[in-house]
Amino acid sequence: MSAQPSLEEPVGTLNESEIHSLKLRTILAATDLSPNSLVALQYACDLAKLTRGTIIVLHVFELPAFASKPEIYFSSRDATFEVEETQNAVLERLHAIRDRIVYPHVPCSSSMRIGPPYEEIVHEADTRRADLIVVGSQGLNGVHRFLMGSTAERVCRYAACSVLVVPHKPASQRNTTRKLKLRKILVPTDLSENSLTAINFAAGLAKSSDAHLTLFHVFQIPDYVAAQSDIAAAQCWALDRLHSLRETVTASGGKCDADMRTGVPYQEIVRRSGEDCPDLIVVGTQRATGIARCLMGSTAERVLRHAPCPVLVARNNRRITSQTN
Repeated sequence: MSAQPSLEEPVGTLNESEIHSLKLRTILAATDLSPNSLVALQYACDLAKLTRGTIIVLHVFELPAFASKPEIYFSSRDATFEVEETQNAVLERLHAIRDRIVYPHVPCSSSMRIGPPYEEIVHEADTRRADLIVVGSQGLNGVHRFLMGSTAERVCRYAACSVLVVPHKPASQRNTTRKLKLRKILVPTDLSENSLTAINFAAGLAKSSDAHLTLFHVFQIPDYVAAQSDIAAAQCWALDRLHSLRETVTASGGKCDADMRTGVPYQEIVRRSGEDCPDLIVVGTQRATGIARCLMGSTAERVLRHAPCPVLVARNNRRITSQTN
């Protein structure tokens, strides 16, 4: 999510004729074979069925830290055996996942890569021309929420396509057989042109699943001193813009409401998600380049760390198509 646009800044328009049911041709589901990653795999399978897509289950085998030279490491018979065992485990888990799926007609394949997980996930998504990556997070608490480095966050930073991050759940709350039910989708928007990608994505997904959409804008009072009249004018503009977007979504046949609050964006978004208990949060952000990839603190990344439900980071991807039937 980018900075709040000014009154003079031109913003894009949301065209109701472009909002259709979403079709994701290829969904890449990354798994580390842990119990929590099975929850993310179930989400991926359900989304593939919902959007008539195919699913690729990917496991990345990460070399031990001491294996700085892969050509030497793989000359070892033990190392080769370890890789073969890991690959067999991936196939066994894939078959177990397929057995859990009630709908057996979802096309599914498996893949394994060797290297740093986030790099290989992004590379596989680019190679397979994936429309969506689904990955589980590790569930960070306390000070760890402020540390960089999780695979999910890095995938969100570097991937060209949209990414769905499914949060960690305690074993007592984990249910890998639960079907994905999208009843409520929260869409935070900064009202910029970039945020239209997230609204379009969420509106298409809502139409596919008959979910209710909530467009949510947080008005952040600028740090610099501004006249009260200027702040009031900016708030009125933001509210009008928000309701205009809502009307476009409803005119396309979607169920949608809108709300605006004042405060720090990520804090209000997380607070609202705790109040409404949405099944999904959809945020828009640009693919980071250069030094921006190394900087933390964006609203999207903070929402990823603190949100209690899955978060979909939507990016403009021309390979995603819509289905009008």
